[in-house]
Amino acid sequence: LRRLAVALRDGHAQVRGGHDRDLFGEANAALRLRWVDGAAVVSRHVHPLARALGARVGDTVARVDGQPAARRRERLLPLLPAGNPGARDLYAANRLLAGPAGSEARLGLRAPGGAVRDVRLPRDPSLFPGESVPERETPPVRRFPDGVGYLDLDRLDPERIPEAMERLRGCRGLLVDLRGQARGNGWALAPYLAPAEGTPLARFVCPVVAAEPFLAGGALERSVTVRAARAPWRFRAPVLCLVDARTQSQAELAALFLVACGARCVGAPTAGALGDVVDIRAGDGVRVSFSGQRVYGADGRPAWEAGVPLARRLRESAAGIAAGRDE
Repeated sequence: LRRLAVALRDGHAQVRGGHDRDLFGEANAALRLRWVDGAAVVSRHVHPLARALGARVGDTVARVDGQPAARRRERLLPLLPAGNPGARDLYAANRLLAGPAGSEARLGLRAPGGAVRDVRLPRDPSLFPGESVPERETPPVRRFPDGVGYLDLDRLDPERIPEAMERLRGCRGLLVDLRGQARGNGWALAPYLAPAEGTPLARFVCPVVAAEPFLAGGALERSVTVRAARAPWRFRAPVLCLVDARTQSQAELAALFLVACGARCVGAPTAGALGDVVDIRAGDGVRVSFSGQRVYGADGRPAWEAGVPLARRLRESAAGIAAGRDE
């Protein structure tokens, strides 16, 4: 079933069942990893204990429990459904350090330009698989001295969007950080950025099987175009979105909406994981989920697998992460 889900090339596909702990473990170490420069790189500490025990931001993971990290990753990849290779690398990084609850992750970590050193971190079930941990700790709404505004949709609830936009009214530009799990706030933000009420934002197409056409050898499809709602006022300055493989589901949908409003996306390809989810029981305690929709941008381009169109590709490095630079 897992290999079948991988063949769907759908970032929303999941198989959950009794063998999960054998395949992936049930607890994780207190580190967030990203796949950068061909290696798993520590991008942040999820708990201060990880820093105290010797793990550093910017370290690359060379070994996990005595096994080369690359070999451990290769074992995970065939079991992880994803819309594209970048998203699959991220999902593997999220699970690279996982293991039995109550165990220690015996890690070989290497600082940029340094030797491999041994670090031991406890595994905590509350940290697995880690998607609920916010990506950043900086304020989610900022107005920089040069007149550019900033919104971090990873930590901004939809009901806070009107207050945030009032704070950023009059900015000469807006930077929207979508590198994480947005909370459905793209629906609230898009009306402020759309050229006009009713602007097409995206189109959803879902197959609907009905008795008569099905028996006649056909099927029905239902197509819905989402349009911008009315807003109290409209933000007219340029908008730039920061995206990468962490931009998925509601965050990816928000990026699609904002591109339809004239925003440009920079960073790395998004996950190609968007559309409502179908969840079914496959028997023997196994549940299978997948997207039941095809999602198109306002320009007609498909967004599943491919993700949101990029205006410019930007690359990060382990050295940049270690230095605290958001490249």
